[in-house]
Amino acid sequence: MLTRWKGRTSWFPFLGVIGTVLLFPMSALGVNTGFQFDPAGLDFSYVPTPGPQEVGTVTIREGACPTLVLQHLDLGADGIYGGAYEDIPIDLAHIYDAASCDVEFDGVVKGGSGNYWIEGTLRIVDTTAITMPIAKVEADFVSNAVELKPATPGYYYFFFEGDLSVSAGNDALLVPGPGASWEYCGDPAFTPSDPNEDNVVGRVGLDDGRTDFTFGSFSSTTFNGCVADLDTFFASNQSSVVSTGQVVVLPEPTTAVLGLMCLGLVGRNKR
Repeated sequence: MLTRWKGRTSWFPFLGVIGTVLLFPMSALGVNTGFQFDPAGLDFSYVPTPGPQEVGTVTIREGACPTLVLQHLDLGADGIYGGAYEDIPIDLAHIYDAASCDVEFDGVVKGGSGNYWIEGTLRIVDTTAITMPIAKVEADFVSNAVELKPATPGYYYFFFEGDLSVSAGNDALLVPGPGASWEYCGDPAFTPSDPNEDNVVGRVGLDDGRTDFTFGSFSSTTFNGCVADLDTFFASNQSSVVSTGQVVVLPEPTTAVLGLMCLGLVGRNKR
């Protein structure tokens, strides 16, 4: 997937994530823009439930001290995240409060003998969930990579990534519908006042185009410990409070974006 870190460029297999959501719409002004969510401080748990149809279940929730950063990005003249033109933040929404930050992933691990995949559902809500628990991002998920990656000598990260699709009963990954507009409300007390395209600190949204967002990806990275192979990892209970994620949500892929996907490339990740 597309990951950006300030001051450096990394290339990973496309459609992966460590704890972030990225959304690429055309804004009401006709400018290519994207929305990137980066949740961190998440709780991860795995429970083996061996049977003919599954290996176990994965659950990810907001932890005791979660954070979420949303950037509305101008993707430049080519309209490609991580393309030839710099992606510039034009609006922000931050959350630093467990009561206001809700990221939910429920997955089922399938396969076996070193060949595993995960199917599940993803939901993200905003600060309005305190009074109205309605998701702002909702999608079905199927992985294309499940692996243990080296962290420091003798320690590993559990990593998975894959594709998002529209859940039954919805018309897009950005919810709720009906209607073409969409917004995400963060906490103005923790959100910088600049940049602020919509002139409302802590809020990011679309005036139009919500239903264009029907394609995306999700990835998760969790500090796991010293377990070095997936067969051993999935054989027993696992838990961690050091988990992050990234989600990318796109409208119908353009030819340029499809070209990147076919090459298996990712863009830079910027904070």
